[in-house]
Amino acid sequence: MAVDKAALKNIKDTGWIKGGFFSTNISNTAFSKWSQGGTHNTGLISNANLFATYHPANDKFI
Repeated sequence: MAVDKAALKNIKDTGWIKGGFFSTNISNTAFSKWSQGGTHNTGLISNANLFATYHPANDKFI
């Protein structure tokens, strides 16, 4: 992973870069006039991708 020196200068005093992504998907299946039987289904899927990277002031390690 390449480090952008200009981006590092914009880091607050804490030295942490934090971020992430969250998504949710809801699915519903309904049957109408289903003579052979069947069930209605509802599903929920969620995903979270989070990160936190520490960059000290002396830039000797990440």
